[in-house]
Amino acid sequence: FVDSEIHDTLAAVGRGKDSSTEWFCPKLKRLLMAYARHNRRVGYCQSLNYLGGIVVIVVEREEDCFWLLVAILDNLLPKTYYG
Repeated sequence: FVDSEIHDTLAAVGRGKDSSTEWFCPKLKRLLMAYARHNRRVGYCQSLNYLGGIVVIVVEREEDCFWLLVAILDNLLPKTYYG
């Protein structure tokens, strides 16, 4: 995935480009990389950064972010949405 998408996500989810970048962008990148390794069939798809960005803002612990993203993608969205 493209690092610029991660920076664009910060502005899109309503945080603006401020000091939040220091924690938000690295945390989001780790989340997306972890998911890509977890589900190699999907890997990273464009727009996962927006869903992941919201999860990162709402959930503090990174492991919880990961499992919430997995639950959303595996159980709530249609199976072919990212696939």
